[in-house]
Amino acid sequence: MAVRIAAQPGLTGSAQFTQVPGAEVRFTGDLVSYVTSGELAPLVGLSAERVTPYEAVSIPSGQEAALDLFGEAGAGEVVDLVGTSYSANPNWSFAEALKLELGRDVINYATEGQGPFVPMRDYLQKRAPETAATTVLWEIPLRYLLDPELPETLAAEAGPEAQSLELAEEGGT
Repeated sequence: MAVRIAAQPGLTGSAQFTQVPGAEVRFTGDLVSYVTSGELAPLVGLSAERVTPYEAVSIPSGQEAALDLFGEAGAGEVVDLVGTSYSANPNWSFAEALKLELGRDVINYATEGQGPFVPMRDYLQKRAPETAATTVLWEIPLRYLLDPELPETLAAEAGPEAQSLELAEEGGT
């Protein structure tokens, strides 16, 4: 996915990163809860997953490397990532894959267990426009877009402020 995103015009930067593997992790995936429980999963053929997460470490080059005492070379080329547990869970290394492919630092604002809309609402409420990245990637799993209850879910997650604004626009109270 990171390769496809990086193929979009204007998204790649000039920072360079190297992939540093971490220790292998075994865990039960979060979607197992849609099918069964962690205890019953092996009985239906869903074994623990194995993954080797990695970190994308910045590689300063040339004179920049000599002057980069704090490892911040290329820090001005930032992408903000907002999304679900797919983006938030460090086991998947999604933000790290984006760094490698985009050649830009990625600040991860994704959260686990909140769906895609709450993290974006929180991001928009917390980030001042003058400090926000010029590029924001919003990860939304397809199943959310195919949900026929999406409009009601969005209205509920928007909170009472948005609902009262909607009523005022319609001429209600």
